[in-house]
Amino acid sequence: MSEKKFDNIDRKRVIRVVEDYFKVKLSKIGRRSKWLQDDVGRNYWILGGYGEWHGIPEDMMNAEIEASTEGVLVVAIRKKNSMDIFAGGVDELVTGKAQLYRASKTTGDYQFTYETKGNHLILKQLPIFSLEKINSLSYEIEEKKKDIAVNEVKKLLDGMSKEERTQLLQSIDEKKP
Repeated sequence: MSEKKFDNIDRKRVIRVVEDYFKVKLSKIGRRSKWLQDDVGRNYWILGGYGEWHGIPEDMMNAEIEASTEGVLVVAIRKKNSMDIFAGGVDELVTGKAQLYRASKTTGDYQFTYETKGNHLILKQLPIFSLEKINSLSYEIEEKKKDIAVNEVKKLLDGMSKEERTQLLQSIDEKKP
């Protein structure tokens, strides 16, 4: 297991924190795991990683421009044994999108770098835009291994019929003292 990659297991942990903090239930939009929406249609862009660089895909930015949802940007800074999670509204980011770096003028991500100052994450390309720290959590290797195992069990259960799951749970209950 690579310790230097922000993966979907890390993202799922961040999503749980965001759901608890904002008291929402999030669901994925399309194929992107970083683009989610709550039950009232507000966009949540959940980015994370070890480095100080991120990109927002053009289709996500355009969707927020076309139908302002008062979206939320979340950036999780992953460290070896912890994560700092920052969040804030995307309105100023969308308005100042021209100041973000573009890999291509016709297509590509809106890219940015950031720095942290206390409980704030500030975009270097758009200094008027900042996010506030909403959580700092311990995330040791053992906790991640547990999350990976739970994710694998969920995948297995999802592949079973309702009857198969019922039989499995009954057999587990029968083995309990």
